[in-house]
Amino acid sequence: MQRRLSLGFVLAAAMLLLASPAFAGGWAVITLDTLPRDVHAGQDMRVGFVIRQHGVDLVNTDWEGRVLKPVLTARKQANASGSAGGTMVLAAAHSSAQAKGETIQAQARQEGPKGHFVVDVVFPSAGTWTWEIAAPPFTIQGARQGDAAVFEPLVVAPAAGAPAQSTAPTTAAQPAEATPTFLGVSPAVLRWAGVALLIIAAGVALAAQRRGAIRTRAAQSQ
Repeated sequence: MQRRLSLGFVLAAAMLLLASPAFAGGWAVITLDTLPRDVHAGQDMRVGFVIRQHGVDLVNTDWEGRVLKPVLTARKQANASGSAGGTMVLAAAHSSAQAKGETIQAQARQEGPKGHFVVDVVFPSAGTWTWEIAAPPFTIQGARQGDAAVFEPLVVAPAAGAPAQSTAPTTAAQPAEATPTFLGVSPAVLRWAGVALLIIAAGVALAAQRRGAIRTRAAQSQ
């Protein structure tokens, strides 16, 4: 009986531990300073953003003290006759022109207050670009959960002097109050399951104690 009770308490404690904030130590949210507007091909664009661990604490490092090195990645959407597989361009501040379907990357740097980063990037050609910002090793929470904060596609106008194109407003995928899960089960469910196990284990222990007391009294009366 005591063995089963101990196992129940261990399982309950494990569920409560997995549901605690420490279990979710590897996630963060990324929020833009402002949305990019009137972006032209060949023109410098600076994007500022902040990183908040658990959506609250501004951070420059991960949970092990390693300096964060966020990366902005943008991919040009191929047109109906184009190919989606282009060449990736690694760029600290500027990118070079590639064919349709190209991908560019730029590494951000910490600038200003704690948790604030900036990244400089140049889109080499006009068109519609999907883009995202990753901050490894954090998992990014938002409208989508994954390795990066994904934003709405950005329409890049032709370079200055070329025929103008209208630029659709870009809306960032705002961080949502997403909750990390364990094996597909939310922390809230784990917490209540842990509490339920503790209550059941306590009830079993009380019942066993009462039965033992009854047996003791019966033995003494004989």
